[in-house]
Amino acid sequence: METLREGMLWDWETFPEWMNTLDRIPKGVNCLSYVPLAPLMTYVMGLDNAKSRSSTPDELAEMQRLMREALSVGACGWSARRMGTDGLQNDYDGTPMVTDTMSDHDAFAFADILGEKREGFIQITQATGDGPADFKVEEQLAEQRGKHRAEVMIDLSIETDLQGTFLTKSVTCVNADDIEEILASPYVFPGVSDGGAHTKFLTTGSFTTDTIAWLVRDEARMTLEQAHYKLSYLPAHAAGFQDRGFLREGAPVVYELDRLAQLPSWNDSEVVHDLPGGEWRRIQRAQGYRWIVVNGEITFENDVCTNATPGRLLRHGQG
Repeated sequence: METLREGMLWDWETFPEWMNTLDRIPKGVNCLSYVPLAPLMTYVMGLDNAKSRSSTPDELAEMQRLMREALSVGACGWSARRMGTDGLQNDYDGTPMVTDTMSDHDAFAFADILGEKREGFIQITQATGDGPADFKVEEQLAEQRGKHRAEVMIDLSIETDLQGTFLTKSVTCVNADDIEEILASPYVFPGVSDGGAHTKFLTTGSFTTDTIAWLVRDEARMTLEQAHYKLSYLPAHAAGFQDRGFLREGAPVVYELDRLAQLPSWNDSEVVHDLPGGEWRRIQRAQGYRWIVVNGEITFENDVCTNATPGRLLRHGQG
């Protein structure tokens, strides 16, 4: 919480005000902003109501009005998660998050606004069933100590003075055949993000380096041109960016394919204390990039950050 207090500007309440604040914050990359449904529903309905029931006609009309207002000032669409009552991540009090139990009626009503304006897109995490968890190490220790694995994890936390960490297997697919089949669809491009929500647990911004190094160089499942199309032009087109995402003939090569790598590996992720207030996070660094150029300015040179902040807020696809 202290990091949020120190690192965020709290001079806004409405979405248009937030966009104006985001516009003037120094940025190293270009960005756009979704309308997050959980704060929107809480703002209009109140937290308890938003968690316990569908919206009334008046509440829904007001939320749709605010959605239209947000799109008019450059929101790119809306985002939400619908994980049901048994989601893996619950609210501070153990109850589901606001949108976890959002009704289909309300979800479609928000989608109708995008259809009405013929712009914007939806980012949604939808529960589809429970996958098997991997607790092999904990189960082995539990058997050795004669305890339940949850008790073992608590014991280990105490024994390490709360400095111990528990890393799970990667949550992404590592089967090149499956990924090749998925990416063959003209409607799919690689990407993953949690909006920085899990900085102490994982890093999710390495998919671009991973796609080129793994699927192009190591597995030869796609050409370099196909990878650039999937990673650059197609996402730019989907997001409504104008005059962005092209790799033009004659443009300089900005990375060395044989050197591309994510450092360190997942199991050895680096911990740095660089968040506001001295808080810590996990990071991975990219290797093999000669330059990263944003709006004509170099932000990374030979894998080293230049601290330049030429990024812009892209409203309606333009900065």
